Amino acid sequence: MPEETKVDVQRLRDLAAVFGALLDEHAQTVDQLYGYVPDLGDFDTARWLGDLVTDRRDTVLAHAAYLRATLAEVDAALLRIAGEFEAAEVDNAAAVDGFGSPPSG
Repeated sequence: MPEETKVDVQRLRDLAAVFGALLDEHAQTVDQLYGYVPDLGDFDTARWLGDLVTDRRDTVLAHAAYLRATLAEVDAALLRIAGEFEAAEVDNAAAVDGFGSPPSG
C-alpha cells in the first residue's frame, strides 16, 4: 500500500506556480475591461448597443471575479497540501529514526 501513496511535492509546487501564472495573466487581461465605457454615439440604436455591451461587460467581470477566486484557492490549496505532505514526510522520517534508538529514561 505505501508504494501507492507517493507524492511528488515539487510537482505540486510547480502546479501551484502554473495556477499562479494563470491568475496573473487572467488579472492583466480582465483589468482592461474595468472602467470601459462604450461610446457609440448619441442615438437610440447606439445607446441600446452601449447598454448591451455594458451589461455583457459586467457579466464577464462577474464571472472573471469568480474565476480569479477559484484560481487563487487552487493555488493556495496546492501549496498547503505540498507543505502538509512534506511535514508528514519529515515527521515519519523522525519516527522511523526513533525506532533504532534505545528507549530513554
